[in-house]
Amino acid sequence: LTIYGTGKQVRDILYASDVAEAFVAWFERGRAGIYNVGGGIGQAISLLECISLIEATTSRESRVGFEPGRFGDLRYFVCDIEKARREFGWEPRVPPAEGVPRLLRWVEENRGLFTRGAA
Repeated sequence: LTIYGTGKQVRDILYASDVAEAFVAWFERGRAGIYNVGGGIGQAISLLECISLIEATTSRESRVGFEPGRFGDLRYFVCDIEKARREFGWEPRVPPAEGVPRLLRWVEENRGLFTRGAA
C-alpha cells in the first residue's frame, strides 16, 4: 500500500446504506437542488486511522510505504452535509468504526466477485 503524503490526510467516509438512505430521503421529500452527501465531520478519518481500523479488524498488519504528496491532492476533504440534514432530515448513521469492519466482512463473503472470471 502506497500513501502519497503523510497519511494524516482526512476524508469523510460514508457507508453504502447511508448513501441509499440519503437518496430515499431526498426523493420522498421531492427536493430539487444540489446537496452534499458524504460522511460529514462525524465520519472524518485520516488514512492512517483507516488503515489501523482495517488492521484491527483483520488482525493483519499492512505493509505501507510513503511517497511524497502529489500536486493537487487534498489534505482535508469533508462534506458539509448541513443542507441535506436541514432540508430532508438526513444524516449518516454508520460510523467508520462500524462501517469499515462491515465492508471487510462483505468483501470476504463475496470474494468471488473480485476474482477473474467471476460472473
